[in-house]
Amino acid sequence: MLSFGPLSMRYSLPAFAVLFLVLFFVPAQAEVVDRIVAVVNNDVITQSELDDEAKGAYTHIDATLPPEQRQAMRQEVKGEVLDSLIDKLLVAQQAKTLKIKVTEKEIDEAVQQVLDRNRITKAQLLSSLAESGVNENIYRNTVRSQLLQNKLVAQELRNKVVITEEMARKEYERRYGGDESDESGNEEKKSGKVLIYTLQQIGCRWDDIEGKDLPPEMLAENKKKARERVEKVYQMVKDGGNFADLASQYSDLPSAADHGNLGTLPEDELGADTLAALKGLKDGDISGIIETSDAFQFFKLLKAERQDPREAEKDATAKSDDDFAQKKEQIMNEMYNTGIKKAFSDWAHELRENAYIRKM
Repeated sequence: MLSFGPLSMRYSLPAFAVLFLVLFFVPAQAEVVDRIVAVVNNDVITQSELDDEAKGAYTHIDATLPPEQRQAMRQEVKGEVLDSLIDKLLVAQQAKTLKIKVTEKEIDEAVQQVLDRNRITKAQLLSSLAESGVNENIYRNTVRSQLLQNKLVAQELRNKVVITEEMARKEYERRYGGDESDESGNEEKKSGKVLIYTLQQIGCRWDDIEGKDLPPEMLAENKKKARERVEKVYQMVKDGGNFADLASQYSDLPSAADHGNLGTLPEDELGADTLAALKGLKDGDISGIIETSDAFQFFKLLKAERQDPREAEKDATAKSDDDFAQKKEQIMNEMYNTGIKKAFSDWAHELRENAYIRKM
């Protein structure tokens, strides 16, 4: 029996009345409403979904920026994350229309590939993600979205991107063949000798080997692990390990297939960072570790000598076909991945143009 009012007045309330009081007279602060932040066709994105997706970025902002800059950066990131969620939802809607699904088993296999490629355990991966504010559920949803995107690409876009051997040959010549019509100082170069390097290389990448776009938190974690791996291998080399064997075993770069050998390269074909790392080295020396756009790497200088560029050009011409045959598959894959990214970007833009999208 419930009692209300003066002690002299007592009322017995039926059960339904008690239920009514519980349901409709709870304190206002106990009510929890998940606000809608965007409508995408017939689906919605909620504030909690946005907060979960942005949690890793917010954690990074709070850890790296002074307090007075955090709010403005959070707002900027919030808009970028919302756009990303809209794109993911459009992909999921299109996949549903085409009856494309991703199973839990496929997600498990994709996660295992990440573990194998980075040589870490699942516990280590989850621990690193947790440091960035990302839990396993958020991570698996990110992987699911990526797999859906890959399946859509396979079904809708693959036939729209064709790379021929002739296209690969032109790209090879652009990268490695030089420019015969170069007028700025070319004759001056040919009148003397140029420095030629014979190198071996070991590197650890942090991007996706297949060219897939990875979320920022995964890239940051991959980069951290790549740095740890390359430092470990570097110390093994410094301790007397065989460079060629270690390159074959640990390097993520294409040269690993040839025991880390990069061959003989003139200095004008090497980047500024590589040349800086090689400066002052003697034959047989090991360079320091440098950071490139997608990897940490270091080199062993086998030989450095000055040669007549005309002789080097003859040698290069003689081995051009063999070299192209070795690099052709890699070049075609890279060109294909670039083409697929462009096709997907255009396709995603078209989805957006034809969708009903309203940000709240």
